[in-house]
Amino acid sequence: MLFRSDFEGFGLPIVEGMALGKPVIIGPDPGCLEVAGAHAEIIESWTADALADAVLRARQRTAEQTTAAAEWAGTFTWRTTVARTRAALLELSEGR
Repeated sequence: MLFRSDFEGFGLPIVEGMALGKPVIIGPDPGCLEVAGAHAEIIESWTADALADAVLRARQRTAEQTTAAAEWAGTFTWRTTVARTRAALLELSEGR
């Protein structure tokens, strides 16, 4: 799954691709890097050659790497999202 974005607010397509057991290719956007958690191939620059290199690396992903990515994606639940958002809002409201 190719997600060639230079700006992403969260990266739900990245998580969905990993959850489906697909190799994921992302751009070097910090948000994408954070969501992928080192479970995606990164396009090193915005050139066609860099994209081609990332695709070749993605095709060489092992079953273990794909499984690890799917497990990582499984940590992104709505329950976790709500808990983390609530904790952040409480921290802000307490002025920490």
